[in-house]
Amino acid sequence: MQTIEERLRAVEGRGHHGFGDVTDLCLVPDVIITPKFKVPEFEKYKGTSCPKNHLTMYCRKIAAYAHDEKPLVHFFQDSLVGTTFNCYMHLEPARIRSWRDLVDAFLNQYKYNVDMAPDRLQLQNMSKKGSETFKEYAKRWRDLAAQVETPLDDREMMAMFINTLQSPFYEHMLGSVSSSFADIIIIGDIIEFGLKSGKIAQGPLAVANSKKPGFNTGKRKEGEVQATSVTPYCENQPSPRYRPNYLQPQAHLPYITTNVSTSQPSFPRPRPPY
Repeated sequence: MQTIEERLRAVEGRGHHGFGDVTDLCLVPDVIITPKFKVPEFEKYKGTSCPKNHLTMYCRKIAAYAHDEKPLVHFFQDSLVGTTFNCYMHLEPARIRSWRDLVDAFLNQYKYNVDMAPDRLQLQNMSKKGSETFKEYAKRWRDLAAQVETPLDDREMMAMFINTLQSPFYEHMLGSVSSSFADIIIIGDIIEFGLKSGKIAQGPLAVANSKKPGFNTGKRKEGEVQATSVTPYCENQPSPRYRPNYLQPQAHLPYITTNVSTSQPSFPRPRPPY
């Protein structure tokens, strides 16, 4: 009767469908979990970030079981979500016999995230958007720089960031002495405040100021130019600017006449005393 019932369940489709044995469903069948164990809160991996960073985070959270690989493999599913969790569910127990096997399978699956990680060339090509403040751009650039493999030291980071700036931030940054990336952000905020308050002129702002009344553009007024151009002086005589004092017209002296043939000035003879 028992055999007939099993065959009837198989025909009617009411079998266990492979879920009858719990040990067959576990990636690590003989894992031992103590009753006092509490699963840590893991940051869920979505498959879009560096897999190496996620493995490092996971191992540090569950460091208490670092001596036993089976809990490491078993609780790794709690740090996954979405498609990454589905990939873990489809792993074959026969191919995952140790923690190293799981790490190799995980890195091979999401290795493309490592290949697409930001590099120094991408940092150099970044620029500040017109809609974001200086502090927002500095934070966005710094967050991307933290993802570069072979991390940048402070000096290289500050030099690379300053080279991405445009005028007038670039000119003012070159003349400043900063010892950290935080100092650059403070200086940038000061420059940005100067631009908004009008204390630092740039582009159209400087042109607008030049059109205001009384703004010194370095050009003479029209009347001054004409007065300078029509100032009379005797031909073949030194320019009034460089004319010696004895040749300057005086109120008590007779006017100077010019001898055209000799091009030398001649004065009238004084009368004799008798």
